Amino acid sequence: MRALALLLPLLSACATTVAYKLPMTAGEAASYGTGDAVVAYLKQPDAAPAICDLGANGPHLQAFTPEVEAALVSALLDGQTEPEVWRRCTNLLLKSLPPPNASQLLDALAPAYKKLISSGAIETDLQTAARLTALQRLYLERKSGLEGDPKTVEKMIDSLREVLARKGLGPVATRFGQELVMTADVERGLWEGKPVDLQLMDALAAAGNEVTLSRFAARLPSSALRDEAKRRIVRVHIALSPFAEVREHAADVEATVLRDGHYAVSLEQHPVTRAWLAQTPERKVVVEQNLWPQSARLVATAAGRGATSVMPVLSMRGLLSAELKGVSRPVGVCGKAKDLEVAPCIAAGDVSIDNPFAYLDKSATFHFRDHVRIADLVPLAMEPAFRVPVKLNGAEVAALSWGLEFEKPENLLLTGAFPAGNGPNVTVNVDHRNPGRYVFDASAGHSHYFAIVEAGDVASFRAGSEGAQGYRGAAGADGAQGADGDQCQDGGPGGDGGPGGPGGPGGNGGEVRAIVTCGPGGACDDAMAVLQRVVVSLGGPGGRGGAGGAGGAGGQGGPSRLSTTHVDSDGNTVDNGDGCNAGGLGPSGSDGPPGRPGPEGLPGHVTFETARGVT
Repeated sequence: MRALALLLPLLSACATTVAYKLPMTAGEAASYGTGDAVVAYLKQPDAAPAICDLGANGPHLQAFTPEVEAALVSALLDGQTEPEVWRRCTNLLLKSLPPPNASQLLDALAPAYKKLISSGAIETDLQTAARLTALQRLYLERKSGLEGDPKTVEKMIDSLREVLARKGLGPVATRFGQELVMTADVERGLWEGKPVDLQLMDALAAAGNEVTLSRFAARLPSSALRDEAKRRIVRVHIALSPFAEVREHAADVEATVLRDGHYAVSLEQHPVTRAWLAQTPERKVVVEQNLWPQSARLVATAAGRGATSVMPVLSMRGLLSAELKGVSRPVGVCGKAKDLEVAPCIAAGDVSIDNPFAYLDKSATFHFRDHVRIADLVPLAMEPAFRVPVKLNGAEVAALSWGLEFEKPENLLLTGAFPAGNGPNVTVNVDHRNPGRYVFDASAGHSHYFAIVEAGDVASFRAGSEGAQGYRGAAGADGAQGADGDQCQDGGPGGDGGPGGPGGPGGNGGEVRAIVTCGPGGACDDAMAVLQRVVVSLGGPGGRGGAGGAGGAGGQGGPSRLSTTHVDSDGNTVDNGDGCNAGGLGPSGSDGPPGRPGPEGLPGHVTFETARGVT
């Protein structure tokens, strides 16, 4: 949004709405590569705005197109996404786009700002106010120097000043407009009509006016003045700090925070004595398996939520706290550099997690890998919960623990490679060391297929070998077409269709060897009783009978004949004979009967043994 372009016409382009299957992961949305998909993704609970970061390590948009731009503008105006989620997404785009493209995006958002601030709804509707807040915050917190078309800046600010001077906006819109004009003045080095100098900053610091100093630190045109504004913010923070050691070493803290944006402490010098996680959102991880490509995706459910959604993104900032030796109060993970926090904190680089399905980014925010191989999930299936250990300086100090559920997959039956082919010989290794789950590993030759089944679902699951379905019977011959009739005659009947051929027999099931591993002590009796109905060798279904031939069409009726006359030698009109109507269409022949289905193939032999010997 170039907030100065208040009088530009509203952007007319809008994204085409497409229905997507939900939940849709960030990887799936990124693979579509459209703004419509990104908006649909962001509408989901727990969706991560990081998809909009073109430089992110995880799944993200690969290109910013006019269609993406139009979809984002439309999403804000129509309320398709939560305003704060929208702001965070668009902010990441502005940071990761090349400057010319970022400026173009600001220009595209300007008409949306005009529509929102001039809308009467801004005075009474909280959602409209939230959208304008998101848009205004996006502009006010943008990177210093990033602007839209500079040719219209002065004109647009003057237009807004004129509207405000004649009180052309309501009370709420007026507050937004005044904040924008004041920020535009700060970007010119002015505050309340006077140049910003150190004396003014000192007065603001003495009054504790951190809000105005923060605006100076972000928006003043001089880097030297911006640094001085930051210095005074840091001093205010030091004076108000509850940490005695911060106040006692004010000069060192000030220098460190101005250099790094925070006051990180060394965990070597201040070892962790205790750490904990604040209350985390309650979730249950749900694993959806796709057996034949051997892939899976992780989604999540929450109490009171009717459907699954995407896995959440959690920041360690505000989540992880620790007591450190030699530090008087508990500390957390360092925040954003722009916050200029002086409290001792733990550097993001000292935080790590130990879970193959999650990773930390450089800001100590962890993301989940939502697309994985089923084989990689086997160790997880042995665990009662989805656990994410959190480490400080390499040592585990706390852990997040969520529920875990594997959705029942389709049956794991390896079939014959061609119609009527026999099923392969299969070895099925079943791991039941976790009493709550069964892990199936079905192999034929060098191919392995894994499936993970909850104990409550296993009775209706099947794994093993199955013959292929038999060939379909040949179609019956179509009946001949009836002969056409002569003049005044009906057409002849069509011939009957021939019967369909019988379906071929299904393939036989292959030999199946089931090897069962149980928990401590090898108590497999109960598991064996269940698995003898689950691990099977099935004959393939017989082929379908061939379709009967279509009955032949009846022949066409013969043509009609008109009556004729002639005049005899006496001058009398004489009738030569009666005319006749055209013949009728002959009847169609009957369709032939379908062929009978083929017989099922024969089941193969199944043997069971434990890992310790044959049973």
